Amino acid sequence: MNKLPYNAKIAVIGGDARMISCARKLSERGFETAVFGFDTCNEDVGSCTKCSDINDAVKGSRIIVLPLPVSSDAVTLNMPLSDFSITLPSLFSIIDNDTL
Repeated sequence: MNKLPYNAKIAVIGGDARMISCARKLSERGFETAVFGFDTCNEDVGSCTKCSDINDAVKGSRIIVLPLPVSSDAVTLNMPLSDFSITLPSLFSIIDNDTL
């Protein structure tokens, strides 16, 4: 497998404080990192770009990091730190086929 270039954008979407920590670590290692789904959380996201629109986070991302569990109801993305609700089909519909 080829190494991911450092200029690759990574989107971290939804989840809890562990996901914010993950996003900060990726950003600290030089990756452009966008986060979405943490609008009710006051935790520092470091140099990550905090997106208010899911499309802004996903657009141009080579990798999408999703929470564990991805969903608690098999319909919506697990985003306990957000007032937004995103269905899994709507999320997958905006992700390019070659995105990891």
